[in-house]
Amino acid sequence: MNRIFIFLVLFILIFPNIQYPQSNHPKRELRAAWIATVVNLDWPSSPDLTTDQQEKELVSILDK
Repeated sequence: MNRIFIFLVLFILIFPNIQYPQSNHPKRELRAAWIATVVNLDWPSSPDLTTDQQEKELVSILDK
């Protein structure tokens, strides 16, 4: 146990720059959303909704 602790302390002291900060921002960014439609888990809230109601629900989910 003490050897592991000593090893970790030495490792951190010897290699302080293990985390490389991202100085260059990416040119593009990709974002995604998972919306489950199986048995109406996320969307639509009910199988009996009209097309307009489903569209309004989807837009509100995407706006969030």
